[in-house]
Amino acid sequence: FSGVIRINEVRKAVNHVTLHPNGVTLENDHMDIPIGETIEDLPEMSREGYNFDGWYLDEELTQEITADTLMTNNIENIYAGWDAIPYQLSVSSQNTRYGNVNSVSGTKTFEDSITLVATPTTGYVFSGWKDENDKIVSSNSTYTFSMPSHNVTLKATFTFDITTISNIKVLNVYPQEAQANTFQTWMNSYGSGKINVTPVSIENFNSNPNSYLGSSNNWKYHVVVFGFYDCNSSKDLSASSSSLIGTFIDQGHGVIFGHDTITAQGCGTHTYFNSLAPKVNLTVGSRSYTGSTRITIYKEGIFTTYPYNIGNVGTILTIPKTHVYGQTANGDIWLKLTDDSVMDNQNFYLTTYRNTAMIQTGHSNGSATDDEQKILANIIFYLYSYDLMN
Repeated sequence: FSGVIRINEVRKAVNHVTLHPNGVTLENDHMDIPIGETIEDLPEMSREGYNFDGWYLDEELTQEITADTLMTNNIENIYAGWDAIPYQLSVSSQNTRYGNVNSVSGTKTFEDSITLVATPTTGYVFSGWKDENDKIVSSNSTYTFSMPSHNVTLKATFTFDITTISNIKVLNVYPQEAQANTFQTWMNSYGSGKINVTPVSIENFNSNPNSYLGSSNNWKYHVVVFGFYDCNSSKDLSASSSSLIGTFIDQGHGVIFGHDTITAQGCGTHTYFNSLAPKVNLTVGSRSYTGSTRITIYKEGIFTTYPYNIGNVGTILTIPKTHVYGQTANGDIWLKLTDDSVMDNQNFYLTTYRNTAMIQTGHSNGSATDDEQKILANIIFYLYSYDLMN
């Protein structure tokens, strides 16, 4: 026998199957799978907020495809299954005395719609939702967002409604110089009728500080202001008055230190003023700079808006010439000297730390521009509101 025997190759029938990835996009959403063989080589996928749960024969995801599942004639569609990853949402109030939040904390899944509602109590206003890094994510008391693919912690923050303040009693301790006793006049003009200043010379204050200021938990004033005269006329606090002011600060009340009160050597020895530097978060060295007659807003907040809206970050205001003298501000810097030779935290016109402040008013011996007097009024309201909050 001679010749060629031909054997026809037998081809297996295949199903042209459509893949339904359910929430993701596949480059190729069709596969040809031989009938009678196990279903293999299905793509593995990833999806934000979900764990992949395999492939299924039915849209209801009840018939999972396993290593033993065979392709049959009637299989035309295959469906992806996903398990939503649980994430935790934690929502709280900064202080329930200031305001409350709706009860939405708990387990959430990716892209759940979340609506937060913050309700301030009487005398307070909502100031923002803050995340775990203390960053404001929304300034709206009602805040709606989609749950991200991670845990979320948010805190509703509130501030005292500064517009409700009606009478701030201020003790101004000034050096006994003819041009130094000016603060009461400034606040009579710019205090919105709500700042009532009592002036006393530092000499008289040092002689009997309790008779002027009061004593622990029985204070006569809300805020104490020191200054405003160059070098504070080389006048320092006494040991007893410094100790009393330290207690006043520790109990949450506001103190403003003017130019050259807390100061480097060269303005006299301010041993007792300088002992209070840590309470303003200041360090005292020996460097001095050129100074300026202009200041630039460096930080915005309630201080920059009430009772006077003094501008936004970058706004330039005018003042009598002043400078920094050996102080480094480690707290919040609100205003910097525009034309000074450095722009780090050794350049500041106004710094605050909790319920204390230092302002460079006073170098020009009792002079103040309209801008400067508005700033002083604002900082008194700001420190008193801090006192009421805390």
